[in-house]
Amino acid sequence: MQAWWWAHGFPTHLKNNTSQLFWCCKHCNQSGDNRQHVYDITKGRNAPPRHLKSSHEIDRSASEEPSGLSTTALASLRNNQDFSLSVFRGLLLGWIVNDNIAFRKVDSKNFQALLVYLEGRLEGKIGSRFSVRRWIMNAYTKHTKVIKAKLAKAQSLIHLSFDLWTSRSLLSLNGIVVHFVDETFEARTFLLALPQQEGEHTGVNIADTVRNLLLVNIDDGPTEKTDNRYRCSES
Repeated sequence: MQAWWWAHGFPTHLKNNTSQLFWCCKHCNQSGDNRQHVYDITKGRNAPPRHLKSSHEIDRSASEEPSGLSTTALASLRNNQDFSLSVFRGLLLGWIVNDNIAFRKVDSKNFQALLVYLEGRLEGKIGSRFSVRRWIMNAYTKHTKVIKAKLAKAQSLIHLSFDLWTSRSLLSLNGIVVHFVDETFEARTFLLALPQQEGEHTGVNIADTVRNLLLVNIDDGPTEKTDNRYRCSES
């Protein structure tokens, strides 16, 4: 069975020595952290979980959400005849979410048979439409915490943009996006949420939706009215 910490890193080799296998922490790599985050796991594999616990407060129990790897990392893993259930689930969710696939497609016996044919160890582990919903909600909760942490370290004012649109099922949705400079002084843009816009589309109602969203996603509770982040809702 593939070690759980592969979902939080990717394999790499030295150019002049492909017999040595190294694990690189994707969290450190993505954040531009200059601390050591590459570990030789050729003979022992205790370093990755120890690093994840000490540097990111991630352990096996907090790693059940699906996660993905790059195409290069996947190829390397497959070449080593390794298999990660969490990586598979991450790729499955990416396909469903990005290509707007109905959750019920996962319940298709033909689809499941195809996957099991390609990887026999998937038998009984593909999940169902209910599993997909749970995995997506878990991933959303996990990444909300990541965005909160990023916003807390912002080196600039946090700018907002939001726009109303109507879904095919005639729901009024408000796409709320944050723009800021992070701790590495890179410009960042995140979709904060896509809440339903209740009531009339007046400036007051839209501002209330945005304000309530900020209270949930940026802070753990209300702040002073003078906080610059909420001035838009006071106009």
